[in-house]
Amino acid sequence: MERVEETARRIEDAMARHAQSFAAALPRLDPTMAARSLAIGGGVAVYAGPGSPASLAIALLGEIAADDLDRIEEVLGTPSRIELTPFATPALAALLGARGYRVSSGTRCWRGRWRPRFPRARASSK
Repeated sequence: MERVEETARRIEDAMARHAQSFAAALPRLDPTMAARSLAIGGGVAVYAGPGSPASLAIALLGEIAADDLDRIEEVLGTPSRIELTPFATPALAALLGARGYRVSSGTRCWRGRWRPRFPRARASSK
């Protein structure tokens, strides 16, 4: 069975490739779009236009130094949206905290099979 960390890395890698493809496609759809991406720290920073929720850095599972964060901020502008996985290096969280970044939200990842329990439909009584 695959380890959780390996699965997380594969998912993060797929998300990074998708975001990078999205940034490459935007200028083909709208030549005035200044979309761009930067492969960094095993992940990618994507700028998809001013105020776009798709402008973010994801899949940063490798080592990130202060100059790497400078390059991410150049691509995204400031403030920058950076999504962290629980498998990112602790040094990245410390670096972001030192720069004034704060956690704005979190998501929960579940491991195992999902077995929802839906209520059974009641027989209609006429």
